[in-house]
Amino acid sequence: MIAINVYSPKGGVGTTTIASMLALDISQHHYVGLVSRDPDASCAALGFPSSAAPYKLNHGLTVSDNIIPDVDFTIMDSRAHVFAADFNILVVQNTYMCLR
Repeated sequence: MIAINVYSPKGGVGTTTIASMLALDISQHHYVGLVSRDPDASCAALGFPSSAAPYKLNHGLTVSDNIIPDVDFTIMDSRAHVFAADFNILVVQNTYMCLR
């Protein structure tokens, strides 16, 4: 399992959006677990309704607030997991306009 953490020291810069889009893209070919402090926001960023946790959004993507076992990739949306990740993506400015 490869763990990727998306984080920022400042809130509101798009870490949830980036983590969600990265997880969705990787889930096209691998099993991915998206660990988010706010799974409802992650589902909303992907355009899925949020009704029950853990959320299995498609064949390869599951969103939860806990670590999901038996996946190829774990994408984390939290500052708390910086030292547990294999790779860290630091978001330093607002990404809304860049993604638009």
